[in-house]
Amino acid sequence: MVAAQTGFLGGPRVMSNMAVDRWLPRRFMNLSERLVMKDGILVMGLSAIAMILYTHASVKILVVMYSINVFVTFTLSQFGMVRYWWANHGRGWVKGLLINGTGMALTIGILIVTTALKFREGGWVTMGVTGCLIGVCFAVRRHYHDTLIALRDLNKVMGSLPVKELAEAPAKQPNAHTAVLLVSGYNGVGIHSILEIQRFFPGHFKNFVFLSVGIIDSDRFKGRAEIDALMRSVEQDLSKYKRLANSMGFYAEWKADLGTDVITGLDHLCQRVDDEWDKKVFFMGQLAFEGETFWTRLLHNQTSFILHRKLLFNGLAAVILPIRLRLEEAT
Repeated sequence: MVAAQTGFLGGPRVMSNMAVDRWLPRRFMNLSERLVMKDGILVMGLSAIAMILYTHASVKILVVMYSINVFVTFTLSQFGMVRYWWANHGRGWVKGLLINGTGMALTIGILIVTTALKFREGGWVTMGVTGCLIGVCFAVRRHYHDTLIALRDLNKVMGSLPVKELAEAPAKQPNAHTAVLLVSGYNGVGIHSILEIQRFFPGHFKNFVFLSVGIIDSDRFKGRAEIDALMRSVEQDLSKYKRLANSMGFYAEWKADLGTDVITGLDHLCQRVDDEWDKKVFFMGQLAFEGETFWTRLLHNQTSFILHRKLLFNGLAAVILPIRLRLEEAT
């Protein structure tokens, strides 16, 4: 029970840290309303149930599987400390290197002996499952790397658009048509969406309203200073969108919020806009990969589609703007 409790306390945190570094799907960073890593806990719980069913709750097999992987984690932890002491020759680094080096040698020895003696009693299953998970992590990181490169090129092209500083911003036209654009940071996707709205509806919209939610995830939930910095970052990005829309001759304003769930936060902002504007259409950009695969559906959330359905059933006009992305061109 103590070992299981330790795993459920530390496991989701480790998965969250891996998601920050893009070794696991980014959704593992998300916090629930109770500020826990909900997806990590769910995956661990379901995996535990699967292993119990597979082994028929055999303590003999489960203990072997646990003992092998627990010494894998011990070895990696000691190795990380050895690397730290070797790279940082601070006060007491020799003592620290000797202690952690000795610990690493012991855990490696126990790991090798345990794996060799118990290989046929469940050790082979442990090594196979662990190896597959490592392969999945490398595949996830590779996909995110290619996507980031493709998005970097898009940001570079779109970010080069000139923004004219006007002496006086265009006046608000309450009775004119308004485009409400949901964005996540000042990037090529958002800028591309503005241009697409003008291309599809030339001269139709006179006002722009930009909505964005800063997500408080495990990477940012560290203190009041980080939360305040997140809000300032969201507001700065929205101000850039406002200046860009003004330079194109449109009246613009923005609304921002913070939360642990992007769907809930954006839905709340959309309701506020619905009360303030009469003739409005909600727009949201969505990455469209050429040749959609299992990876693209798993690793990139479906926020736009979920929110699109919510807005439609609330009686609001909503449009998804596809942003085409070709990963094979990323180098």
